[in-house]
Amino acid sequence: MKKILDITNKVIILLFFLIIALHTSIIILKKIKKENLYYILLNDFQKKSYSHLEKNEISDLLKSTWYRNWEYSTVVGFVEGSLESQFVNVNNFGVRSNNQKHVNYKDLNNSIWFFGGSSTFGYGVEDIYTIPSEFEKISNEKVINFGTGFYYSFQENHLLKRMLETHKPKYVIFLDGHNESCKINPYQNEMRQLFKESQNSYSWELREIFGPILFYADKILDKKKKNLRIQENPWNKQLEDCKKNGKTIPLSAVVDRNLLERKRICELNNIECYTFLQPFPRIQVPHKDKIRLPINASDSMKKLYKILKPIFKKNDGITLENLPFDFNQHYYVDASHYNKKATEIIANGIFEYIYIDR
Repeated sequence: MKKILDITNKVIILLFFLIIALHTSIIILKKIKKENLYYILLNDFQKKSYSHLEKNEISDLLKSTWYRNWEYSTVVGFVEGSLESQFVNVNNFGVRSNNQKHVNYKDLNNSIWFFGGSSTFGYGVEDIYTIPSEFEKISNEKVINFGTGFYYSFQENHLLKRMLETHKPKYVIFLDGHNESCKINPYQNEMRQLFKESQNSYSWELREIFGPILFYADKILDKKKKNLRIQENPWNKQLEDCKKNGKTIPLSAVVDRNLLERKRICELNNIECYTFLQPFPRIQVPHKDKIRLPINASDSMKKLYKILKPIFKKNDGITLENLPFDFNQHYYVDASHYNKKATEIIANGIFEYIYIDR
């Protein structure tokens, strides 16, 4: 019996020191990542897009972009988490700043509301270089950036309805395309599991004693908290038909329904809404980086654009197909997010349509 106790004590002590070692390793890796790794992992195309920034500034921007948390929100699933940093600033209801100054609820009335996904939010660019921020400079109007990573037309419609319960904009702009899909995807399996567990009484299993070890092992192996913001080719999955109520429905039908619902929301609330189909890489916008955007991912995006274009036109959507991009240049910071040169061109294109070409 004494021998068993001695072995048990040694195992416990060993586990204790292993946890400390793993924890220390995580801290060191985070410090290396924060100070060096972001810049080191950039290729020449990306470094050129960030040539206006110092290395430490690039690290701060990319850390603030890719390693933030979303926050749970009913119906729409999630919103961008609040943050204060040098280049990315988000308020407590998910709205990004255009100039480092947080947006307040009082700013919403009679301003221009800008909805979309991560391209609208401005993943990979500073507050002052997002598309809504550039549009604010050109129009000289107050613009509210409701862009949220992964958002597609369904979520944007419901976020619009929520905000219209208490405020009214001057008009609304939507920039959609890359994220159009069948349903809300990020963290839905985890939410189902949490909902299931919240209805159970307390229980404990012996294997949970190894929880700290498994937690840190997953951290190092990047399994448990894989960054959903970074995926090589999410568009291939989006091309699949949708499964709803035991039936198969094409993606085009789902998008059509969402855009039709949007028109009804805008008409019912007597507001003017503009839906733009965003420019796609290697269709309207030059993308030279075949490492960040592999050929298979590019082909998936082209197929997605081919599906979306007629549906958007059917529902009075505007395609941004003749913008003055130089096809000898590169306009992205990664696979699908625009650099600051591209955001300015796109914002100008939207402005010209709303204020000049109509």
